[in-house]
Order: sequence, then structure tokens, then C-alpha cells
Amino acid sequence: MEALISDQKKSLRSDLLKKRKCISKLEYENLNKGLKKTATHFLSSAHFSKIFIFHPLLNEPDLRPLIDLDFFHGKTFGLPVLASKEKMSFFEWAKKIPLKKNQFGILEPDLFFGKELFSDEKTAILIPSLALDKKGTRLGMGGGFYDRYLEQNKKAFKIGVIFSEFLVESLPKEDHDIKMDAILTEKKFLTLL
Repeated sequence: MEALISDQKKSLRSDLLKKRKCISKLEYENLNKGLKKTATHFLSSAHFSKIFIFHPLLNEPDLRPLIDLDFFHGKTFGLPVLASKEKMSFFEWAKKIPLKKNQFGILEPDLFFGKELFSDEKTAILIPSLALDKKGTRLGMGGGFYDRYLEQNKKAFKIGVIFSEFLVESLPKEDHDIKMDAILTEKKFLTLL
């Protein structure tokens, strides 16, 4: 059964990546403006002291502009760093901290300038997703980095991030898949708890 689900997810990933790559530059900019507005509305009223985001890859939503907003001053932002093929951690990111490409071509904080951050109940982790369903099941890129990280860091508030056209009724789910606590799109913020 797990092999069948894994094959379904692999096929879905391929289709969804093609669909996301077809988003035009203008549409991408407009979607990200809406996403910034929705994220700002929720995160500015929440109790989080740490906000872990991601550097966009392959037309993923772009949350980096949040770092420039006044009401996020005093909050610590983090970006993921891939320490190995199996391990991901988060390091502090501010405009003054340079980024460098990792083995997948994703920009991450230069470890010489940043410090490792640890998640707790005052941490919001905004998680890139290819698709999410309305129950909080997430389809990622297939590397398992976020699932492994979240398995070890259960106190953080997990927010799956997508453009609304990638919010679906149902996704195949494996035992190791971690359910999201909320979904963020350019149109709405949906709490699932």
C-alpha cells in the first residue's frame, strides 16, 4: 500500500511542478502580493517570536518581503539549512546575513554569520508545499526534510504555504507525513486545529 501511495505522490509532484512552472511572472508577482497581505494579517496578530520561512525555488511562494515590514521588528526570522542529505535545521536570517547556495541550488544563510535557531511553542514554521488538502495533508518535493524536522520539533506551529489553486480536496498520505496546523494562501489563512 505504501508503495502505491508513494507512486501516486511521485506522479502528482511531476504534474504540480509543471503547473507551477507555468505561472507567468506577472501572475507570480500578484499572487505573492496577496500572500504577503494574508501572512501579515495573521502573523502580526499572533504571539510568535520566531518565524521560519524559506527561500523560494521553482515558483514557490515568496515570503522574504515579510522581513522588511515594521511590525515584524523584534521577531527573529530563520531560513532552513541542509546540513546533510538527511538533516535540516534553521539558522537566523536578517538582511545583513549573506546567503549561499546549497547542493540543491537553494539559498541559505552562511553559517559563518548566522546562528542556529531552535523551534518552540512561540515559533511559526511556514512550509513550502506543492499542494495541501483541506485536512492539512501536505505534498512536498519528496526529500522528507520538513517531515523529519517536524517529527523532532513538535511544539512549533506548522503552516503549509501554497497558492490557492494548489489547495485540493484530498491528497495521498503516508504514515510519516506530518499534518499542518494551518494553511496560508494569497486568499486566506485557514486554521486546522
